[in-house]
Amino acid sequence: MRPLFLLALALALCLTSAASAQYRRPILPPPPPGPPLAIGLGLLPPGVPPIGPAISGAGFGAGFGPFLAVPPPPGLDPTVAPPGAGGWGLRPVPVQPPPGGVTIYRLYNFTSAEPLYTDDFNEVATLVRLGAYRYEGPSFFLAGRNGPGLVPLARMARFSGTHFLSNDPERDNRGRFEKVIGGISLQPAQGLVPLFEWVHPEKDLFLYTTDPRGEIAPNVGYRGPRIIGYVLPAQ
Repeated sequence: MRPLFLLALALALCLTSAASAQYRRPILPPPPPGPPLAIGLGLLPPGVPPIGPAISGAGFGAGFGPFLAVPPPPGLDPTVAPPGAGGWGLRPVPVQPPPGGVTIYRLYNFTSAEPLYTDDFNEVATLVRLGAYRYEGPSFFLAGRNGPGLVPLARMARFSGTHFLSNDPERDNRGRFEKVIGGISLQPAQGLVPLFEWVHPEKDLFLYTTDPRGEIAPNVGYRGPRIIGYVLPAQ
C-alpha cells in the first residue's frame, strides 16, 4: 500500500503545482535599451537600469513599462469582441510600440462614459470581453526606460472610482496611486507632441489626447486643456 500512497501523493503535488502556475502572474524583464523613441524619449546608454516609480513601497519592481496587472482568463481570445458589442469600437489587437517605448491603450466605459488608459493589453482584453468597455485603440506611446527630462506617468484612482493620469504621483493629492504606466517627457522635443488633459467636473472624468482640439471633449462638458507632458502620438 505504501508505494501506491506515495505515487498518489506525488501526482497530487504535480497537479497542484500546475494549477497554481496557471494563475501565477508572469514577471516581465525590463525592455532592453534600444534606439531612441523619437528624440529625447527612451534613449539610455547600455547598462543604465530603468527607473521605477518614485512611490516608496509601490511594489512594481525596478522598471516601468508593460505590467500584467491581471492574467487573462483561461481560454480568452482577446481578438474576439464581446457578445452583443456589434460594431462598437475596434477589435482589441496589441500594438507594438517603437523601440524603447510603451503603448498606451484607451478604453471607453459604457456605463460611466469614462475614458480609461492602460499599458496592459491583458487589462484591455479582459474588460472588453466582459462587455463593460469599448476598445478605442492605441492613444499614444510613452518611454519604457529612464532618460533626460523623463518622469514617471502614473495612473491614479479618484475617490469616485474614475481614473486620471499624473506626472507627479508622490505629491498629487487628487486620488490614490495605482501604477506607473511609462515615462513622459516634461519638455518639448523633436517628434513629440503635447499630451492634453481635459476634465469633466460634473462627472469627474478625465480625457487625455494628443489632439489639440480635444476631439469631442469641448462639446460634451469637458474643460481645459492643460499640457501634462510630451509623448509620441500613436495616430
